[in-house]
Amino acid sequence: MIINNTILNNFGIVDNNLLPDSMLINRVDSKFFFHKNDIKDIILQIANDYSIIDYGHGLINNYLTEYYDTEDFLFYLNHHNKKNNRLKLRFRSYINSEIDYFEIKRKKNGKTLKDRKKLLKNNLDNQIENFKSKHNFEVEIETKLFTQFNRITFVNNSKTERVTLDFNLNFFIDDTKSNLSDICVLELKQERLNRNSNLFSILRNKNIRKSKFSKYFVGVNLLYPNIKNNAFKETKLKLDKMNLKGIIC
Repeated sequence: MIINNTILNNFGIVDNNLLPDSMLINRVDSKFFFHKNDIKDIILQIANDYSIIDYGHGLINNYLTEYYDTEDFLFYLNHHNKKNNRLKLRFRSYINSEIDYFEIKRKKNGKTLKDRKKLLKNNLDNQIENFKSKHNFEVEIETKLFTQFNRITFVNNSKTERVTLDFNLNFFIDDTKSNLSDICVLELKQERLNRNSNLFSILRNKNIRKSKFSKYFVGVNLLYPNIKNNAFKETKLKLDKMNLKGIIC
């Protein structure tokens, strides 16, 4: 385990029920990824400014996400080609709490807009059909990728930032699997970009810079080697320099 209770004991705890449901649903995201060996030093430095959000089922949560796309990867290619208005469709299971959501994530003018609805997996087909009807979307949608990972979520003292820390990343579809278990992905969620955040300074001092990292985008590149991937080269180069190539099994 990358993170243990000894480290987490340095943080205050905030009950998720005391935070507004709408907090930072529409936000600006800043992503960073780095080797797991750096994580202890980083999170100990933020302990005075952030607390861990307790969702009632443990502080380290397990996520399973199923991503959908068209047969020819329209959503992926819109991301790859940097379309201004693009989206992701996913079904996310919060394993600890046994709660599932169908989520639509839109990227528009640099902002991330997330619409999610709690539902059971057996209602998923109806939800996808509703999405297609609402957006006049006639192309069939199918499962392209599963991801599984652990997450800890932090909130700053002024309740203006959330930070998610993901680790133990695994990607799979059918019998093909890959993992990036040696990296951590940190995402800073703000109403508007604020580089004066203490977290930016901490990461900058460790020479960790803001980077592009989409689990769907990375997972597709690891599991579908023949797909268009020019835009993945920057991320792949950083992974190679860190000796963190995806392990296919």
